[in-house]
Parts: sequence; C-alpha cells; structure tokens
Amino acid sequence: MEGFSTSRKKNKQKLNWIRLAEHSRIPTENVKYMNPRIKHDRLNWYITVGIEYESSTSLPSNEGIGIDLGIKYLAICSDEHKYLNINKTQRVKKLEKRKRRLQRSISRKYENNKEGGSYCKTSNIIKREKELLKLDRRLTNTRQNYLHQTTSEMVKQEPSFICIEDLKLSDRIYRCECGNVIDRDYQAALNLKRYGEMILKQQSVA
Repeated sequence: MEGFSTSRKKNKQKLNWIRLAEHSRIPTENVKYMNPRIKHDRLNWYITVGIEYESSTSLPSNEGIGIDLGIKYLAICSDEHKYLNINKTQRVKKLEKRKRRLQRSISRKYENNKEGGSYCKTSNIIKREKELLKLDRRLTNTRQNYLHQTTSEMVKQEPSFICIEDLKLSDRIYRCECGNVIDRDYQAALNLKRYGEMILKQQSVA
C-alpha cells in the first residue's frame, strides 16, 4: 500500500493500493517474511523484505570453478567462460557521456542564476535535476541487472565450490621464456580452482 495522500485535510487522507511490479517473482506460499524496509530515492518507492527458507540439504556435485575479477573483463572463470565488463560497453559509455553533459548543464544554469552569494533554483533546474536522477537510476539498474544475470548464470551451473580472488596485475599477458603465452586472469582462475579443490580435500580429511 502507498502512504497517505498529499491532501492536508483529515477526511481526504487515506491509504492507496499500488501494483506490485515483481508479482510473479515473489513467493506467496509456505514462506516467512522478515524485516520489511521502505525507502524512497526521490523518484520511486521501494519495499524490501527478507524471506526465510528451509536450509538446502543437497550438495552440488559438479566440478568447482575459480573466478578472477578483472578490468578488461568483469570475470574470467576456470571453465574458460568470460564475462564482459559492462562499463566498457558502448551502451554504458553513452549513458555516462550523457550524464556528464547533463551535470555540466545544471552547473552552468546554477551559475547563470546566481544572486549575490546564493544560488537560485529555477523550475528549469529542478526539471534538469530530475532528468539527472532518472539517468543515474538507469545506470545503476543497468549495472545491477547485469551483475544479477552474471551471478545467476554462474550459480545455475551448480558448481561444488566457487573460489574468488580480486587481486589485479598491470600486465595482463604472461609470456614465459619457453614461449608459452597465457592470459594472467585465466591462469589466476585456474589457480583459484586448484586452491578451492585443495581446501575441500583438507576439510574432508579433517
């Protein structure tokens, strides 16, 4: 439900029902909801809740994977899967460029409407600031959605373990004296996979 209406008259204040955007994705049976939170980002209202599920007793038996987080790529996996860095795509670069232009435009309008030592916020500035909020929200949603899709794809493979390291090197390609050439990120992912396998063996022995 939405909050009270904007009217100040008591007889006009009432709770309003709103549509749920995630209707088909939120479980409604045999679940317990906890800690509801409501927030507003100056554009939209959001409600977040925790859902209590029974612990899973089944363990995945597929081969584990090592994941190295990179710069050129978001992640490189030991199974040779590569996930692009979305910040390097033309889509995000175009939105970032548009954001910078809008920020400069707002700054110029503040300077042009300066009165003495204070700034005057005109209706045009308010309109541009709202456009900037929408653009910033779009960028955030684009990045978060890509991260959710990427992690979901990894988890759906049901690996027996996932081992992650985020240390970076300036030289992305390793060239051995023997003539072997390999991408450092991929080699790191393989090393992480072997490390994860070693830890699992130690735990099974203990």
